[in-house]
Amino acid sequence: MKLMSILPFLDQEDLSELIAKIKSKEVKGVSFTHLYPFLNSQEVDELVDLLVKEGPKKDLYGALPFMSKARLEKLHNEVKDGKVEGFAEEALLPFLGKDKIKDLVQDLINRKIGDKLDGLDDELSSKIEKAVEQAFGDDE
Repeated sequence: MKLMSILPFLDQEDLSELIAKIKSKEVKGVSFTHLYPFLNSQEVDELVDLLVKEGPKKDLYGALPFMSKARLEKLHNEVKDGKVEGFAEEALLPFLGKDKIKDLVQDLINRKIGDKLDGLDDELSSKIEKAVEQAFGDDE
């Protein structure tokens, strides 16, 4: 019988032991992505911390639906700050809240037009920046 087929039937103690064995490379052929559906968000968050430090980064994608909101926001900031190389920021979009997505859009616009604004006169540049702020600023 394959280990993968009994995962849904393992209790928390067995899952914790399996995670330790995967970390130590004692068990091969089972990645963390196979375990996410059976773990609580705190356990997933701990694995995400490990993956951010040591990889493989591809296993982060599978954790997105299972990690806590706080860890998701932390991952977003790590990706945005360039601390998680090889991870596509757009993969976070379905899991980010409305405000984070607005911030992301505004950052993208600022990055795309920021350099182009430098060559414009101050008045026109100011008008463009104000229009972007009005379009994507806080709703009051």
